[in-house]
Amino acid sequence: KKKAKKTTTTEQDEAQAAAPAPPPHPPPPLESAEQTAARAQAAAAASVTDALFDTTRQQSLASRLKYAVARATKSPEDASAWEQVLREVQTATQTQLQRQQARANFEVAGETDADDDAGTEANVAATQDVRREAMEACVSAYPTCAKFWRAYVDSEILLQNHDYTRSIFSRSLLQIPNVELWRSYVSFVVATSDPETKQGAREIEGSYEAALAAVGHDIDIGGLYLEYVNALKNLTATCLYEGMTQAGSEEQRKRHALRKVFHSGLSVPHRSIEALWKAYEAFEQE
Repeated sequence: KKKAKKTTTTEQDEAQAAAPAPPPHPPPPLESAEQTAARAQAAAAASVTDALFDTTRQQSLASRLKYAVARATKSPEDASAWEQVLREVQTATQTQLQRQQARANFEVAGETDADDDAGTEANVAATQDVRREAMEACVSAYPTCAKFWRAYVDSEILLQNHDYTRSIFSRSLLQIPNVELWRSYVSFVVATSDPETKQGAREIEGSYEAALAAVGHDIDIGGLYLEYVNALKNLTATCLYEGMTQAGSEEQRKRHALRKVFHSGLSVPHRSIEALWKAYEAFEQE
């Protein structure tokens, strides 16, 4: 029986092998000229719809911003009204950022059409103007409120408006001794400077020195001292320490500069004094 079953199975396999293969699937029909034109027309209509939606959204954002500012300026003591302004500014900033990213993607793909996009770009620019007017209203109402100034610079940094960011910092830093605002400034300088060049290294060092001169005795300044130490360690010695008068190698002059920062940070009370002391001990044991 096993032999007969095996023979039957072999015969079935041979029969299947001898059977003609099923015909291949026919290729999809070619698209006619009318179908191609219809598809292109539908894509164009969708693009116009998207542009209209984007324009309407920008107009809506601008209207909401104007309304929020009007409400806040009418009742300047109402903290919730100013918080609403900040929320609307954040929404407008994110929308503008998304628009910039989408535009960059279209340019990479070679699909930008300046004529079709002119209306949308005009509304984006108008929204940016309204957003800045909203932040100007905030800092005008409360010129020493670090929270408003930080929100202002954060929105411009996010959109990579570097020159405008510098102008905001120049208006705010010297009149507001706030640690977090100064840390935002230092972070901005570090992000926009080349640490491999003499100019970039000096800009980074100068930002830390300016911050410590302005708010170096604040109880929350310890984190900035630690950041400064790490920044000096990563800077090229020849870029930063060539003008020092101390004798010795570049590495020795670099260690002298680091020791100076440690001593300065350990001479004032702050919340990170223990962490800075441990970092100093490790430094001296290297």
